[in-house]
Amino acid sequence: MIIGCTVGHDASACFVSNSGEILFAASEERFSRIKGHMGAPYLSIKAGMQFLNLKEEDITSSNVVIAGSSTFESSLGWFYLLLLDNRLQAKYDIFNNQLPPGLLQGLQKEMNALEGNLVGKIHFLFEKNLGIKINNFEFINHHDAHAASAFWNSNFDESLVFTLDGSGDGECGSLRVANRKGSEKVIERFSEKFSIGHLYSGVTKRYGFKESKHEGKITGLA
Repeated sequence: MIIGCTVGHDASACFVSNSGEILFAASEERFSRIKGHMGAPYLSIKAGMQFLNLKEEDITSSNVVIAGSSTFESSLGWFYLLLLDNRLQAKYDIFNNQLPPGLLQGLQKEMNALEGNLVGKIHFLFEKNLGIKINNFEFINHHDAHAASAFWNSNFDESLVFTLDGSGDGECGSLRVANRKGSEKVIERFSEKFSIGHLYSGVTKRYGFKESKHEGKITGLA
């Protein structure tokens, strides 16, 4: 079994069988009751376990995949602690409100105190806060995840796949050819500096709405 997770805004989790059947999927906000929950989908994973009648050892032996690259910047350690620690996740609206003085420096100091590289630290924090040992833990590129969900849920045997969003792993989009044999050819990856999503976020804030929450209102008005 594979457990796919999104860590960040709109945190969510999905349980998929080895044959590709979706067994359970949910957004963290459904359980935390915090719209657009910013953090990790711990409650969603626990809900999936209960729904599927799984035990801790079933999760330990599963593949847990995070939608996000393993090439993390060490300077962003504070951000991952903010997302992964149950004390902190969903507590702050980091896009629209100023964080308390000294919080970022304190979080970065905590991350620096943990042993290993940043990927190992994130693995450790995920296990600690979920309360379950995870043997197989990996990351995949943000836009590769978008492309996979688009292509594998289509009826095409081969397709040109185009992804576009605000940003993820330093990119705002990608273009590739994919087929059901499992191979793909990435034609182009687009830097986030060209993001039209960031433009919409800027306009959203300009007119008094919340960034990374109300962009849909602006597109609707447009």
